[in-house]
Amino acid sequence: MPSAPAFLLCFHSSHIVLQSDGELVIAGNGPDYTSGPLRKFPERCQAILDRRAAYRAKHRNGLRVKLEPILLEDPPPTLNEVTKRLGYKDSTSLLKYYPKLCRVIVKRHAEYRKVQFKARRHKLAAVLHEESPSSLRAAARRLGYNACYLCQQFPDVSQAIAKRHASFRKRQCLEGKKEQEARIRALALHLDSVGGYPSRKRVKEVLNAPMGLNNSEVGAVLREVRTQLNKERLVLMDLAN
Repeated sequence: MPSAPAFLLCFHSSHIVLQSDGELVIAGNGPDYTSGPLRKFPERCQAILDRRAAYRAKHRNGLRVKLEPILLEDPPPTLNEVTKRLGYKDSTSLLKYYPKLCRVIVKRHAEYRKVQFKARRHKLAAVLHEESPSSLRAAARRLGYNACYLCQQFPDVSQAIAKRHASFRKRQCLEGKKEQEARIRALALHLDSVGGYPSRKRVKEVLNAPMGLNNSEVGAVLREVRTQLNKERLVLMDLAN
C-alpha cells in the first residue's frame, strides 16, 4: 500500500506505534504504559486516531474513484495489472476494502478471455476454408500467434490445417512430376525425330535446367518413350511389307 503518515507516541523507554491498519502497538523493553498514558492523554490519542481515520477514509475514497473507471476499460485489465497501476505490491488491500469491485474486475477479464479464445478459434478455423491451403506455421504467423500455442489450445483445428496442407503439397508434387514427365517425354520424342538418341544424358543437355525428377524416374520415362518408338517402328515396318 502507498506510504501513509506515521504516528508515534513515546513514553520513556517504550513507545506506542499507530500502525497502518489503525492498531496501537507497544514497542520497546520498558514497562507497560498502555493504560496509563492513554488514560492520561486520551484527547491526544483520540486526535491521532481521528486523524488517521480521516486519512484512511480519504484514501479509500480516492481509491474507489480510481477503480470505478477501470470497470469501463476495453480491453478489461487483470486485477494484477490494476494493482500495479495503483502502486500496490499485491491486491490484498484492494480485496480487503473493495471486494465487489475486485470481483467485477476479475469477472470482466475472464469473460474477455473467453471471447478472445472463441475469436481465435474462429479465425483459425476459417483457414480451413481458404482456397489455397496454408501451412499451420504460415497461418499462425498471419494471426500473430506461435504455432505451438495454437497446437496446445486448438489441437483439432491445428491438426486439420496441417493435414490439409500436407495433402495439398502432395498433390502439388504429383502434378509437378506429371508436368516434368510430359516435358521430358516431348523432348525425347523431338530428339528421336531429328535423328538423336533420347538418352538421359542427351535429354539433360538439351533441357539445360533441373529436370525435377530423380534419375530412376527419368529413366522410367525414357524407357517408356523408347518402347513406344520401337512399337511404332514395328508397325511401320509391317505396313511397308
